[in-house]
Amino acid sequence: MEARIRNLERAVQRHCAEIEYLRVAVRAISAVQREEPTALSNQTAEVNPRLSEVVRITQEMFQMLPTVEFVQDPEDHTHTFVVFTVRARGSALDIVRQRIEWHDRVDEVPPGASGILRLSIVPIG
Repeated sequence: MEARIRNLERAVQRHCAEIEYLRVAVRAISAVQREEPTALSNQTAEVNPRLSEVVRITQEMFQMLPTVEFVQDPEDHTHTFVVFTVRARGSALDIVRQRIEWHDRVDEVPPGASGILRLSIVPIG
């Protein structure tokens, strides 16, 4: 019985994390749809050249300034995610190729203490 309870508790924790992820995704998508300016301040970009370079790469690839959001993992607050959200046109395959290219290019940027980088692409058209 105790093992079943532990399994159910773990399932609840996973679902809570998924719900928080979806909340973050909805906020990011809403910000992109409203064309709000990036949450990355000039001061942050100056302090963290790695993030500044990733913003530059993202803007170059997607022809728009990304929305940047700093999010903590709801289960482990020692993990910070930096989510770059952009809009893109194209087929699902095109978007997957863009995501792969973005990760390849970002992996070439020298490491820094900016957190775990994530790309969120909102398909349009």
